[in-house]
Amino acid sequence: MNKSNFYLLLLTGSNFFVIWCVALLNSVFNPWGIFVYLPGLLIIPQYQLLDSYRGVVSLLLSGFLWDHFFNHTLGFHAFFFGLIFLISREFIRSGKQNPKFIILYQQTTNFILAVLWFLLCGLDNPENGNWYLSRFMSDILISALLLIPISYWYIKFCNELVYRFEPSLRRIITPSK
Repeated sequence: MNKSNFYLLLLTGSNFFVIWCVALLNSVFNPWGIFVYLPGLLIIPQYQLLDSYRGVVSLLLSGFLWDHFFNHTLGFHAFFFGLIFLISREFIRSGKQNPKFIILYQQTTNFILAVLWFLLCGLDNPENGNWYLSRFMSDILISALLLIPISYWYIKFCNELVYRFEPSLRRIITPSK
């Protein structure tokens, strides 16, 4: 098997694992009325470690799984993951990001996806009483706070996962000391 395809499988599998973990986290927080929304977490490892084609394939699969796990419109996250990935690939150069930039990027991506999803829910079914503006804002604030430590962990996890198989690809982004 081609090494690039193997890395595609590793990173897609790690995305699937994180989606499962977020679903588990949401099942714990649901009794309190909190929905943790962290799709912005999934894009950076594919951006840093895969080429454009494999990154889009990985994010499309991850987006479809995200939509399935969280009962979203099938294809919404897959489409926007791919679109955000390709736009980012065009304007942001790999390897020049510091940890603050990565957190800002993930927070922005997360917020854009949440607003688009909120608008789609509101336009699709205006009587949908499950996600009012106040609840949306509180969920996004909680998600933004949780995204910071999880983001550091996930980037290191993906880098270490790939590094186990190819030491020359090590691109760990660590917080400034």
